[in-house]
Amino acid sequence: MTNYNDKIIRIIKEIIPEGTSIPCVLTDTLLLGKESVYRRIRGEVCFTLEEVVKLANKFQFSLDKALDITRKETSYFSLTLPNSTVKIEGYGDRLSSFISFFKKMKKDPNSMARYASNTLPYSFYFTHENLARFLYFKWLYQSGEDLSHMTVKDIVIPKHVLDLQTQFVVETKCLSNSVFILDRNVFSSIKYDIECFYGLHLIDSEDIKLIQNELFSILDDLELMANNGAYNTGAKVEIYLSNIDLEATYSHFEYVDEQCAHLILYGISGVDTESTDVCEKQKIWIDSLKKNSTLISESGKMQRYGYLHSQRNEVHSLSDYFVKCTSSN
Repeated sequence: MTNYNDKIIRIIKEIIPEGTSIPCVLTDTLLLGKESVYRRIRGEVCFTLEEVVKLANKFQFSLDKALDITRKETSYFSLTLPNSTVKIEGYGDRLSSFISFFKKMKKDPNSMARYASNTLPYSFYFTHENLARFLYFKWLYQSGEDLSHMTVKDIVIPKHVLDLQTQFVVETKCLSNSVFILDRNVFSSIKYDIECFYGLHLIDSEDIKLIQNELFSILDDLELMANNGAYNTGAKVEIYLSNIDLEATYSHFEYVDEQCAHLILYGISGVDTESTDVCEKQKIWIDSLKKNSTLISESGKMQRYGYLHSQRNEVHSLSDYFVKCTSSN
């Protein structure tokens, strides 16, 4: 049973921010004394089932994974869904978990991140405060939160969470290799969302102008990244435009001998798995999408220019939309 103790502690270490004290975490979560915690860390006393459940609920890991429960033709998934009563803290915890994961990945010079996305990737917009705030508000709205008498302008993201968003982007740009397969409608969908929320009087023209400028900035960054085939850190990036609609957003991460697959659900939430079978299928699925995609990084110059030009026109058309709405009023 000592091996189970070691495995549970190892799982928690992978989830919590680097430098966080495991004894303190166990003390706070299990409400145990210092010596009781250290006996569990040393393996002298086994975690009870109740304690394992508490830890799994707190750190959102799978009991199947912790206890090595396997079922033929069945894979375990971890659903990461921030607590509805503390949304912003849950959001921050989610970011911290990703950051810790990316820090592990970047130690491998051959690490690989694959993304097939029908939404704007987090790493593209997390450093753009107004757009990130709008998309966070959209997530709250779609989560069924009571936002009576609230608009996008009323949402305040604490500085420590803004810092986590920035750190998230920094860490993703340190991964050795990244591949993005983008749905051609990622910018159009944001435009439609903004127009919808404007029609509902949930966002005003001042915020939209700020977001519009940020979208132009993201397109400039995307063009530079595609031209260079790399992040500004020097890490290699391949960018593809899908010629078919992507029905969801998938990610696959590979480093050393480890793999992880992620599927976005409910905005900033999602399901993760380290199941070898599922990870391999996800990897094959994302790689197969390249066959119906156009590479625009370091090649496909005409296609890259045409796409970026059309997306800038989409973003610019937000201004025309407001003129039309103002005239009709």
